[in-house]
Amino acid sequence: GYEGSNHALNSKFFRKQIKAFFDVDARDKDAAKNKLVKFKTYVQDRVYLLLIETADRDSALTIFNTVNNRGMQLSEGDIFKAELFEQAAKERKDGEFSEIWDRVVANLGGDTTDEDGDAKRRNAVKQLLDSKQPGKPYSAMTELFRVYMHVLRAQHEVTYDTVGLRDFFLRGTNLGKSKIERLKDDEEKEKIENGDWHQIGGKDKKFTWDKVMKDIESLSVVVSQFFGEEDKDPYPALTNWLTAIQRLKKRDGIIPLLVWLFGNAIGKDGKIIELSSEKVKEGIHFFREIARLSFVNSGTSKRQIFAASAAALGHLPWSYDNDVERKRIEIEIRKKSSRNAMVYLLELLLHGGDDAGFVPLGEIEHILPKNYGGTRDGWTPAQKEEAKGQLGNLVMLEKGPNIRASDAVWTDKKEKYNGSEYEAVKKLLTIPQWTYDAFKYRQKECEYRIIEFLEGK
Repeated sequence: GYEGSNHALNSKFFRKQIKAFFDVDARDKDAAKNKLVKFKTYVQDRVYLLLIETADRDSALTIFNTVNNRGMQLSEGDIFKAELFEQAAKERKDGEFSEIWDRVVANLGGDTTDEDGDAKRRNAVKQLLDSKQPGKPYSAMTELFRVYMHVLRAQHEVTYDTVGLRDFFLRGTNLGKSKIERLKDDEEKEKIENGDWHQIGGKDKKFTWDKVMKDIESLSVVVSQFFGEEDKDPYPALTNWLTAIQRLKKRDGIIPLLVWLFGNAIGKDGKIIELSSEKVKEGIHFFREIARLSFVNSGTSKRQIFAASAAALGHLPWSYDNDVERKRIEIEIRKKSSRNAMVYLLELLLHGGDDAGFVPLGEIEHILPKNYGGTRDGWTPAQKEEAKGQLGNLVMLEKGPNIRASDAVWTDKKEKYNGSEYEAVKKLLTIPQWTYDAFKYRQKECEYRIIEFLEGK
């Protein structure tokens, strides 16, 4: 197994235990050795390995999952790795495959069980890629293959609903039979029914293990470079919009952005290339429009996302025309689930939007403290309850000042806010007292700024 599987965890456990056997005083060395010999004897005499042969891979997987139902099931990433490794081994290039796979894992921050990995990068990658598949543990490699599926679909201008990863990569199907039957275009229907152009091990010889792994490594480079660290980020203006959607926790909106980066920001050598100023402007415009689509439509149409992905590679025209009523936009802004994302979006807009430099993620500061029970600046209990969690009472702040501000009174908070690089905080410092009227004015001001952006003004 891989990426936090029981196999990896057990291997790590036994390494530690064996090391501990000998990490004792000299007088206990013999006792430790005897314990290890007993363990070896137990494994040798009492543990049995049973070979089970099946007619096909699907049957083998079914048997494996049935026998292993008390442990962690294989992820799609594990299954694809085995399939690709098998292809490479037939060409006697299994060593080359392993080297590429290890580089990909390193780009993603390392294995989840790797103490030497980059935990900060690993967590950032998870925030970017995790699609929250019900009942399935997170696997960075699986999510990378999910993005790759959308890259391949975009390359072939496929904009209709998709199927599971295993169906796509191992069976070469884009849709279930019932969905194929609903297609009106006979030529397109035949192409899908007979098409295995994207199947691992399929008839299309262009889709080989080395082609797949080259693309997967390129995707891992994209993910590793655009995860929000100023000193490593080649194009901060693009990352800002990507971060805004990420804060919204709408994974579908991330897909066309990663597809665009894969198609435009990666060179033939698999490394980030220097984009022309015109290409950067094109990317910023595309990222911004995807952000507008994601923020306005809580139930963003997958077909819109798929069409945008195809447009990201220049295959199809696409633009987002917002015809949503202002009342609907106001509802979206005030949703509790969207507030943290709205705070970041507001900060990005105050920094200049498309022209902003790197806008780092900060912490959410409640200007009027959440847990304050007394009376301050004339606030009534009902007014404090109204302001709790509202956009007008929230601001993005650096971690240190946020901790120091805590539940302080307004005059003390302003002192802690001094020196902040966030534009919204700088504007707050001009307010003499944080009263209910000041909150209501700021609430309207924040909403107006965001609504203008979402309406494309």
